[in-house]
Amino acid sequence: MKIDSARALKAEIATRIVPGAIEAIRAQGGLSVTVLSLEKARTGVEPQLALGLAAGRGAGDVTLAVRL
Repeated sequence: MKIDSARALKAEIATRIVPGAIEAIRAQGGLSVTVLSLEKARTGVEPQLALGLAAGRGAGDVTLAVRL
């Protein structure tokens, strides 16, 4: 995937798909079990979703990277 296409896909996922998916899971009473350090657990920090770009297999290619 070319860099401009990957950037556009990343932006679309972040703005159109992720918020709706989170709301749907919450509406259905979704359960989330997360392992956090005690320090993070005390501060109330919630886990995050990260979207990024990583090097692809070919020259000039990139891959959309998703970290949950």
